[in-house]
Amino acid sequence: MLTAARETTMQYSLHINAHGSKPKPFTWEIFRNGEPFPFRKSAEAYRSPILAKIAGHKVIRELRRTQLAQ
Repeated sequence: MLTAARETTMQYSLHINAHGSKPKPFTWEIFRNGEPFPFRKSAEAYRSPILAKIAGHKVIRELRRTQLAQ
């Protein structure tokens, strides 16, 4: 009897939000597998969308690293 290995790969998408409250109006949210609600949200705000994007991608890298270690 053959059994198929099940591959579970999470797909993450990063969204950058501008809330308009200066001096740090930008936050990030990570969505998983196309779900309508965020899986993770930034605990802090950032001065620019680029800084928010860098921080969000760092979290995604950690999530993927943890996923591969399992």
